[in-house]
Order: sequence, then structure tokens, then C-alpha cells
Amino acid sequence: SILPSTKAGLGWQRTQTRPQWRLANFANLNLLSMMNGRYVVSRDILSDQQLVLLSGPEKSWSTLSQKEKILTNVAANFSGNRQMFIYENPAALPRAYTVDDIRTFNNDADLLEALGQADINTLAHTVFTSTSSLPPGLHLTKPEVISLLLDTDRVMIEITASEKPTILVVSNSFSPYWVCRVDGQSSQLFPANYAFWGIFMPAGAQKATCDYRPPYLIR
Repeated sequence: SILPSTKAGLGWQRTQTRPQWRLANFANLNLLSMMNGRYVVSRDILSDQQLVLLSGPEKSWSTLSQKEKILTNVAANFSGNRQMFIYENPAALPRAYTVDDIRTFNNDADLLEALGQADINTLAHTVFTSTSSLPPGLHLTKPEVISLLLDTDRVMIEITASEKPTILVVSNSFSPYWVCRVDGQSSQLFPANYAFWGIFMPAGAQKATCDYRPPYLIR
């Protein structure tokens, strides 16, 4: 869906065909890494040096003739093996990680522009958020995330204890209906990096537990 769009009504036929693509021409790979985008699936070869090829066919889909494409799809219906290249993005950040720096913004436009220009090292150490989300003058540290448990309506994260506070960033879509507790005490989620979770962890805190509580939930 990232590569050039298909012709209207023809989901199999792209407006452009070529044997190789550079994903970075269509997507910001640093932001993809920030969002825990570790694997990329493509029908054609991707030439980005950041990506490591794990498996793939002999030819790109775009180089196959119409007959070859039909035969490949027929064979896939029986074998389950699709004409796909699978790449790994080693630079992908973990699903949950801590940061030791904050950049605050008065509006979303400036925040998004700064995110788009940040390198992967900055993204790994910094939370980008609105000015009203966090108190000023916080001095943070970056402890290790020990464990992450993801369930349908519960997320539990444990970190090593630290003498300074930290911010937990989780690449889950932000929603006000997630209720969070840090070491048993109520703690409000805030939008981190525009669209994801930010959890403030006070000095010494080790465990964050978040439960999904939408207004329609029958208690």
C-alpha cells in the first residue's frame, strides 16, 4: 500500500512497474523504525541498504509475464507460498522503550515536522509531545524494559528501578479509554510521538499496567 497506487478498479495492476523499488522514496524509514516496523513484505525487490532480505523468490513480481503471474497464483492456492520478499528492519525500536529526553510543541504541525526530521538515535531517546502533556524541567533517565505482556485489553510493562523518573513509550495507538496504573497508583496516558502511548514513570517505579475501559464496556 506504500508503493505507487494501483489503477482504479484494478488492484493487481500498478501505475508503475519496475523490478526494484526503494522504500525510502515512499516512507520515512526512521518513523517506520520508531513504530516498531521490524518486517516489510513486498512483491518486488527493495533496494534499501537498511533492510535485510530474509527470504524471497527468484524474480520480482513486476518482471513476470502475465502467464507467469497466473501460474504463480494458481500454484500459491495449493502450496500457500506467495510471491513475496520478506525483509527485516534491524533498526526497529522495541514495542516499548524508555526515553531520557523530552521535546514539547505548542501545535501538531511543528511536532510532526520535528518527528519527520529526527534521526533514529534521537527517536530512540526522545519523546515528542504537546507542551501541556508533561510538567517542565523533568530530568529523566533511561532504564531497561525487563518485560512486556500484551493481551487483548491489558498491557503490562516492567522496567528496572531508577533514582530518576523516565517516560515509557509504547507503539500502541493512543486512546483515552486506556486506564493506566504505575505501581498501583493511577497514571494518565498522554499522546507520545503524536499517535502513541506515553507513560510517566516516577523515580523508583517499576511496573505499569494498562487496561482498556471503553464507555460501552459492561462492568
